[in-house]
Amino acid sequence: MEMTILILILALQTMVMIAGVVIISRAQKRIQQSTSQLMEFVESVRPKTAEILDGMGEFVKTIQPVGEQLVDITINLKDILETARDSTADIADFLKDTTDAARQQVSRIDNLLTDTVKKAEIITTSVTNNLLNPMAEISALFKGFRTAFGYFRNDRNRKEVHQAIADEEMFI
Repeated sequence: MEMTILILILALQTMVMIAGVVIISRAQKRIQQSTSQLMEFVESVRPKTAEILDGMGEFVKTIQPVGEQLVDITINLKDILETARDSTADIADFLKDTTDAARQQVSRIDNLLTDTVKKAEIITTSVTNNLLNPMAEISALFKGFRTAFGYFRNDRNRKEVHQAIADEEMFI
């Protein structure tokens, strides 16, 4: 019985090996078929691909100077932007300084005008108090002297009261 079991196991192993060989053989045939189909496809595409690659090579050679110019342009644009940024900052600082200086000058002018007006008021008050008031008094004194001399001389050019009132009404 042991022998039968061993023969059965051996037969079973043999069948598994034969099945494995058959499966591998079929897989190999399918792989060969796929490989030949792939080779046919590659051979049919190869001329087109070579043509495209040649065109790409020519395109790359043609566009290379443009690429170099683009690099140069990019570098120049970067420099221009940095210069513009620096210039903008300088202009902003200049405008700030100019504005501050103008504000200071306006403040100084305002102070100067305020002081000038105050001094003009002081001078006006001083002139009024020291010159005009005494002159008005002197003028009144001379007017009184003239009236007195006219009275003593019997000056007849004096207007009568009703004539003086009519002149004043015309003036008003």
